[in-house]
Amino acid sequence: MKTMKKLFAIIAVMMVIVCPVFADDIVAESTLIYTCDDSFWVNIPETIIVGEEASVEAMDVNIAPGKSIHVDISSPNDYVEIHSASDPNSTLHVYFNSADGGQVTVIHPTVATFGSGESGSKQFTTYIDNTTDAIAGEYTGNVMFNIHCE
Repeated sequence: MKTMKKLFAIIAVMMVIVCPVFADDIVAESTLIYTCDDSFWVNIPETIIVGEEASVEAMDVNIAPGKSIHVDISSPNDYVEIHSASDPNSTLHVYFNSADGGQVTVIHPTVATFGSGESGSKQFTTYIDNTTDAIAGEYTGNVMFNIHCE
């Protein structure tokens, strides 16, 4: 009988040691991350008539605060060259003034800038510095725009 009591005592002690301990509620934390990419639409005029006001339009602008959309002229010169339809060797240089009134150059190529949440139109102008060598007729050429957000 003594052996039996010792056995029950040992089993009882083991049950106390092996029983799980229940703690209060435990709180864990996790970080949630979602990235919303910058998005916007920019409309560039299909045709620009030299000497008349033209406009660039930004729509649905959703860019991070502190960023801006830049619409730049892409040219190796401070001007864009246009050619006479009747004489391809006759060229004129077209210069641009930005929406804020400054002259567009290779160093400062921006025609218009739109900030975070800023939608709407910005006007710019074009001009020919010297037309004394121009022959009568229509002149045409292409201008390339570089649109970027930074």
